[in-house]
Amino acid sequence: MKLQLGSMTNFNVTDRLRTYTFWSATTREENSVEARYQTALRLKTDGNPAAALKLFDELVGLGHTRSCHQKAEMLLQAQASPADTEEAILLLGLAAIHDIPEAYLRLGEICLEQKQFNAARLYFEEAVELGCVTAWSALGTLYFEGWGVEQDFSKAYSCYTTGIDHYNSSATVNLGILLHTGLGIPKPFFGPSKNEKQAMRCFEKVSQAEQIAAWNRLGMMYLFDSNAGKNYVAARNCFTKLNSLTTSRSSMLGSFGLGITSLIESRSNRTVKSEKVNEARAHCNKALVFSGSEAALYLSGYLDRDHDKKDHAVRNSKAVEEWYYLGRLFTLPDFFNEQQKAENAKNCFRVVASAGDGRGYLELGKICQQTGHVGDAFQAYKKAAMTGGAEAYYRLGLLLGLPAIGRNHKKSMIAELNESGLIAYLAENYKDGDFLEIKKVLLGKSGRCGYTPALHELEKLTLFDDIGDWVHVNRHAVKTATNQGATRCSILSQSQ
Repeated sequence: MKLQLGSMTNFNVTDRLRTYTFWSATTREENSVEARYQTALRLKTDGNPAAALKLFDELVGLGHTRSCHQKAEMLLQAQASPADTEEAILLLGLAAIHDIPEAYLRLGEICLEQKQFNAARLYFEEAVELGCVTAWSALGTLYFEGWGVEQDFSKAYSCYTTGIDHYNSSATVNLGILLHTGLGIPKPFFGPSKNEKQAMRCFEKVSQAEQIAAWNRLGMMYLFDSNAGKNYVAARNCFTKLNSLTTSRSSMLGSFGLGITSLIESRSNRTVKSEKVNEARAHCNKALVFSGSEAALYLSGYLDRDHDKKDHAVRNSKAVEEWYYLGRLFTLPDFFNEQQKAENAKNCFRVVASAGDGRGYLELGKICQQTGHVGDAFQAYKKAAMTGGAEAYYRLGLLLGLPAIGRNHKKSMIAELNESGLIAYLAENYKDGDFLEIKKVLLGKSGRCGYTPALHELEKLTLFDDIGDWVHVNRHAVKTATNQGATRCSILSQSQ
């Protein structure tokens, strides 16, 4: 019995020594890896990227996930080759699977650059869930612009204020616009929801070029956005502020904006119509002094009925924003006759679309559909959907549901959607002529992006419960997609 006890005692002591030795070795190894990681960070900060990258590469080989993220960031910053970009995305995917929130944020930013808006939203939401405060600003920008989601200023403001003091420049500008207009801000018990002083402080934090873009966007919102109250006085103040910034770009935009304001005022006040039209013509002519004034030249050509001016402006167009708002001007009701609206608005939105801006394709589709050109409308909506437009999927779904479109025409449309990859995953399950199923899919893709009219349409079709798994995307699904490399392949195909 004593021998047995002694043997047991010796066994326990030996086992404990082995365990302690193993634990000590593991701890030393972990400490060594962490020390090397901190060294690599210092090398990166001190301006020795080659040494830092080499050390991060060694740590990646040891399975250190934070090093995966750091190496990926360095490869993306260097932009040496497509192979490096592919490796960086793979490393970010690996880091994301191990819950590195900054990796999800960076993947979302890459998707945003490639206009993969829905994928970007999923990554930003995952980064937020893992505690990345910076991702709130990125998510807010999606809601502010309506990229891959329905435009929602309330959600944008909520995101910006949740991620307070972690803004990038675009988020700072957008927050300033919300504060200036009061859009999306809960109304207080006393006083207005807008706060122009706080808005000015936001604008002062960004560069002069960003200030110029902010005042121009703000003025146009006061002119065209019904949520902002269509305040022509406030719009004039914004464009006058642009003129006071005394750069050629700001002066051009200020004069162009004042010209559009005068034209809209001529529509709302018939008694001074000729006076306002002449005022608009004078502002446009003033804008022509500066470079980049092709949209102002087009408007001047329209006012002077000079087709050569208009053609020259379209051929030499560069800036997108001015053309988009000029197109919005020509779509105002009770302002131009139908032929003028269609012709001039199309010209403007074609310029926007030629720059790859989905807004141009979407507006072109609406005009074509209104004028009875269903085939052209389909092509425009398809291209808008390929840029990630939630509304475009909705309008494609409604288009396929129109009884006026023949069966064969619908079949060819569906074939094109399959070829473009918009509904490619349905190809095996699609039954010939099952147009309702295709409509369901397109509305579901729009509803998944949070587009409210699509969700209402699905409720009418009593199909909402059938697509619940499409609308709800959980954390596991995001990780699975990352692990399978689905998003990586999509991004790479866009970048090459």
